[in-house]
Amino acid sequence: MKKLLLLINPRAGKSQIRGQLLDVLDVFVKDGYEVSVVTTQKRKDATRLARIYGRRMAVIVCAGGDGTLHETVCGLMRLVDRPLLGYIPAGSTNDFARSLNIPAGSAKSGIKAAARIVSGTPTPIDVGRVNGSEHFVYIAAFGAFTELSWQTPQAAKNVLGHQAYMLEWVLGSKSLKSYPMKVASDEVQLEGDFMFGMVTNTLSVGGFRGLVSRDVALGDGYFEVLLIRTPKSPLDWSGIIASIFAGGGGNAADGYGATDGYGAADGYGATGDLYMGESAEGFGAPAGTDVPGAHGAGGGGDVVAPGDGSDPDVRGRGGGSGPLDWDNEYVHRFKTRSITMTCTEPVDWVLDGEFGGSLETVHIENIPSAVQILC
Repeated sequence: MKKLLLLINPRAGKSQIRGQLLDVLDVFVKDGYEVSVVTTQKRKDATRLARIYGRRMAVIVCAGGDGTLHETVCGLMRLVDRPLLGYIPAGSTNDFARSLNIPAGSAKSGIKAAARIVSGTPTPIDVGRVNGSEHFVYIAAFGAFTELSWQTPQAAKNVLGHQAYMLEWVLGSKSLKSYPMKVASDEVQLEGDFMFGMVTNTLSVGGFRGLVSRDVALGDGYFEVLLIRTPKSPLDWSGIIASIFAGGGGNAADGYGATDGYGAADGYGATGDLYMGESAEGFGAPAGTDVPGAHGAGGGGDVVAPGDGSDPDVRGRGGGSGPLDWDNEYVHRFKTRSITMTCTEPVDWVLDGEFGGSLETVHIENIPSAVQILC
């Protein structure tokens, strides 16, 4: 009989997985699995348990948030022969689940995710390795609001959900820090003061889609990198925001600006909240208005999006003309297999929303198709 370990973080999200547990187990048992269940009790428990049980399991399923997934994969990466991975999202944001279209966030999503595991096929995903030892699944980041993912109390995340990160960002924005860095990869050589950087393998970051690129393949051996230099004046923010939220994808020439939920607008997208499914009357710039930090014209911002959240990926229609080159002197985006970043002082890094250490030099490399996930 096939053996399956179900690793549960009972404190993740709003603990909705508890009410679905018996039905989730029933899905696995009916598919012929002998199921063992273990709950995590403290930080890095999932890493320890995945490493211990992984050698004798056909599948390890983790139920929790992005942090639980991170710990589980870290445990699997310590094994030579790795079992298949399953994921039941039960956290506050569930970024990686969005990339794989795994059901999340509803009263029955755990059951649906379990059904996807037993009916799905193994999908290879890359894993990142930091300084030869630590690992991450979908993001390694520093600066700006990255520390909020591990400093925001779990209770606040449970109550506020995605807005917890935004709230803490607003409250903490006065303490923006700049880091003098040298960045080296096969693709670029950069030097200067940076306020934010992320190396990703995901379509969604903090609930936002397309911040780096919409051309993302989770098992292609490449990371997507976004680096933002420290602005010199408040006026520079408009160009930075325009580039971030418009550069991830979309084509103003064919009527669609930027990423999911953002029209080609006045440099800020159609509305700041449209990705959450909120209705909007159109806050784009008047037709023909130049977008700061970009080439080409911004569209007239009529927005087509329901207000009930039923379609969070509706795009704002922007319009416009001319070629777009959304990167500017402050924003750099590129793909790479490996990258090294060196700072003159320790920098706090976050790996999949978990604190990854204070480091002066970080070397990140891609391990292609390191883990097979059922989805």
